[in-house]
Amino acid sequence: MDRCSVDELLRRSRAGDLGARHALVGRYQSIIHATASRMASNRPDAEDLAMDIYLHVFSVINSCNNTLTLPGWIKRVAINEVYQVWRRKGRMPAQASLEAVVEASGDNILRADESENPATILMSRVVQEERSARLRAALASLPAHQRALCELHYIHRRSFEEIAQETGVALGTIKSRLFRARENMQRKLGDLAVA
Repeated sequence: MDRCSVDELLRRSRAGDLGARHALVGRYQSIIHATASRMASNRPDAEDLAMDIYLHVFSVINSCNNTLTLPGWIKRVAINEVYQVWRRKGRMPAQASLEAVVEASGDNILRADESENPATILMSRVVQEERSARLRAALASLPAHQRALCELHYIHRRSFEEIAQETGVALGTIKSRLFRARENMQRKLGDLAVA
């Protein structure tokens, strides 16, 4: 298995070869451990997170379509799994010290300016992707007429008047339907603010 290419391992994994799947995930073990170390507050927690990440990556790796982007894909899956583990436990762990994170990662990933920190940027992106997914799911669950109005107003930035002209529906009706759609979205999203 050591001589097989990543493409070959993925092909064999998809064909049901568990040894190939273990070898494939094993090639990215350093990414898994680095992610766990950066996001855990101590070594035992990092080891537990690494095992959870490994098992999750192992279970979903066949869904990766592009082996060229596999390292980034694994990082994203790993971070998502960490958040899922934290949610299941109902708490966020204590933050690791700066020195421990730098030492565990083996790389000076932390910079004085958090806006340039790759870990901060990646976490922000993951949070934004999760928020977007929740918004899309809530929007998709609305009745068709409310969903269409929300898309016109919030996504395509049409004014109430433009929507009334385009749809032939009275302005007051448009406003009340959008109000009800927002209420529905807020009930579905709970902690996410809907503007």
